[in-house]
Amino acid sequence: MPLQTPTIHRTLRALPSASRAFHTTPSTLFLNKLVNKKKAAAAAAAKAAAKAKEPELPASITKTTAAHKNIPAPGSFDDVFRDKTAKEDRNAPPPTLIRPLGFPNPPRAGENSGIDTRSLKERRDDFHDYEKHLKKRQQLEKRLFTPYFRDYMRMSASFRGKSFFSPTRLFKRDSALFFPNLVGQSLLGTYHDLAPLLSNKISIICVFSSRWAESQVQAFARDIDSVSEFETAREFGADLGEVQRVDVNIEENVLKRWVIKMSVPGIKRVVPEHRWGRYLVVSQGVSDEVRENTGLWNSKVGYTFLVDGEARIRWAGSGEPVGEEKEALLGGIRRLVAERRAMREGKVIDG
Repeated sequence: MPLQTPTIHRTLRALPSASRAFHTTPSTLFLNKLVNKKKAAAAAAAKAAAKAKEPELPASITKTTAAHKNIPAPGSFDDVFRDKTAKEDRNAPPPTLIRPLGFPNPPRAGENSGIDTRSLKERRDDFHDYEKHLKKRQQLEKRLFTPYFRDYMRMSASFRGKSFFSPTRLFKRDSALFFPNLVGQSLLGTYHDLAPLLSNKISIICVFSSRWAESQVQAFARDIDSVSEFETAREFGADLGEVQRVDVNIEENVLKRWVIKMSVPGIKRVVPEHRWGRYLVVSQGVSDEVRENTGLWNSKVGYTFLVDGEARIRWAGSGEPVGEEKEALLGGIRRLVAERRAMREGKVIDG
């Protein structure tokens, strides 16, 4: 009696896979291989056509070495140093800073405090906002896939972790951007906003997160606080209290923050008493946006900023000073003092 069709299907399913190998014939394998080969050739041709459409750069630009690269504007650290984690690139010289750092709007007290001040209605509206969910998802993905040792891999022994070489001149006042507001606890035990401290003062802001980074910014600012504030201001032709130093110790780790809190008496013995109110320990509010726009691209490195009385970043340095970077900072202070004197006298300032 012939087998019925359902019986044949059940019998074939019961057979091992090796016994059904006759379904994949050599001709089928050859056709699949030929199709894949044609697809690869078509993709290579499309890529070559797209590359041919790109404008050819002059030889003077294509031969530029890593030592002559400059930081474009605007862009994040990852855009500039996307290959910095490679071993051959970590020993390359850092670029020179040629574009202003900071934010387009002046800092205001209460910003970047890390405290959610939204009302219940605003939180409900944000919860139902799909675009904000996507933005937050992108931020979480970026933080999730960030290597733990990324900042260490970005540092080279040759340049002591410098993120960029400092500019030789100040950024013009009209094009300079603003330093963001931060909220931290001073050595006096009170919490302060950074924005009011910068108002109508020429400020040297030292940002660091470790003892090594603090020694780097101290190399920049050592000559400034080697004497009293009055003598420093008088040296640069300013009135009393016109030039000041502000220290920002960023520590987002709870355990390390507790260690700093226990070490406050020792820090007070090192920091002069007139600077206790301007030594801020910041524990929250330093987002990725703040780091990228302000140029704090490596948490293990110290950064030094020269800020005018409007909280505009006129000059920036990273790591330890090399070459004439320190002289550029001192010359920038003299330039800002001259600008303030010209403004008081009603003179027109160029840039």
